Amino acid sequence: MRTCLVTLVIAALPAAAAEPAVLPAPRNTADRHVQTVLKRLKTEGMSGVIEFVFDEKTGSPPAADKRAELAANFLRVRNVQVQALGKPAGDPELLRADVSGRSLVRYVYAEPMERGLVIWQFTFYRAEGGDWRCLTFQSGDGSEAEFRALAADADFADAKRNAGAALDALKAGGVSGLFDVVWADGKNVISAERGPVEKTFAKLRDDAAALLGKSQGDAEWVRTEAVGRRLVRFIYLDKYERGTAVWKFTLYRVGGEWKWCNVNFNGDPATSFSVVP
Repeated sequence: MRTCLVTLVIAALPAAAAEPAVLPAPRNTADRHVQTVLKRLKTEGMSGVIEFVFDEKTGSPPAADKRAELAANFLRVRNVQVQALGKPAGDPELLRADVSGRSLVRYVYAEPMERGLVIWQFTFYRAEGGDWRCLTFQSGDGSEAEFRALAADADFADAKRNAGAALDALKAGGVSGLFDVVWADGKNVISAERGPVEKTFAKLRDDAAALLGKSQGDAEWVRTEAVGRRLVRFIYLDKYERGTAVWKFTLYRVGGEWKWCNVNFNGDPATSFSVVP
């Protein structure tokens, strides 16, 4: 039940600096530039981003004969995002700033839409003795790669209660009970129809029981992962007599309310493992 996946890069990145990493050169200008381009995204849409990146003073403009084609492609991508995820629903949230050596920095932002996140990446380069310029940008549904495990999930307590209610319904009424919670009126941003999805999940769980034996009751919470403060995923073990399956519940906060945006069931427990240092 994914939404869309669109990624664009307008120039190839230079090779990353060798380890060990060093602190970047002062990047006040890059910080200001990324705030400027985000303001233009908010007020002018994709056209403002394109103009900023194509400006030789702030970006890395492509060849003149390629500009119109690239701009048209970027605008089409934005239209796809809006059709799939709805209109922008708030200010982009900084997820992190990655550095490579002293001359390259990449800002990663999550832009909230009505039904999901658009992940933006703006990469700035600083030539020796020069100023920071926007070298590349990417825009797409790259949220899967941005999930980070949380040491504590107090900020997502309301979302976790929703996940707990779904598990209670699963225990009491099977997959149908679970889907009664997920598909309650106004409680999800899932575009798929309930009927076919529910049939698929019911068969998957029946297959798991046939292979692994009788369900052992309560699911076990494994960890919580999040992208910023708006997208959270809870991972649970669905335990059977001879093994486990994995449930992943993903909720998205829009308009101050947590809504279901993805449910995943996987018979391979390898997807639940965490890396232990």
